[in-house]
Amino acid sequence: MQEGAMAMRSPHETRISIPEEQGNCRGGAATCGRQAGFSLIELMVTIAVAAILLGLALPSFTASIRSNRVSSAANTLLATINFARMEAMRSKETAQICPNNKGACGGNWSQGLLVWTDEDRSGGLNGDEVRRIVEPRSGVVVNVAGANVVEGAESIAFSARGRRIGTANTVIEIKSEVCEKGVANRRSIAINAAGHADINREECP
Repeated sequence: MQEGAMAMRSPHETRISIPEEQGNCRGGAATCGRQAGFSLIELMVTIAVAAILLGLALPSFTASIRSNRVSSAANTLLATINFARMEAMRSKETAQICPNNKGACGGNWSQGLLVWTDEDRSGGLNGDEVRRIVEPRSGVVVNVAGANVVEGAESIAFSARGRRIGTANTVIEIKSEVCEKGVANRRSIAINAAGHADINREECP
């Protein structure tokens, strides 16, 4: 009878269930009350390590971006030279590359380029003679030595036979705005008398 009485529960009896994680706790009350996660010290150490790693990687990452910009600008300029030469031979007229100054030939090669053919043989650029516009590249400086001067503006010109016009050697320098000594963030393009262009990778002086 006693066992039967113990088996029977009062309808008012309250049953309390213990969560499994608390029931299986082995470290005492202090450990059981602690929740999983990072402490403030652990978080500060993680941030400090991340900052150190970022500081070590950032210079290399920045140099890589500069090098890619210079390479891209040099390849675009080389393609532009070849395009102008082909346009001269196609049109049987003089083709020229000049710095872009709002649709006219200017004096700053870093501000973009115009490719045009002298269809009316006036010696100057008319608006409908533009064959290609090359946008400037951010963070890149372009200089040209040995360029022709047409109506007070510099240009690189090709004859109808595809030969470079001018007696001086034409050398184009493309470099990063921030060109640290010994870093190969500089390219030079030399155009010979036949109109062929060669590109070379060089270190910043």
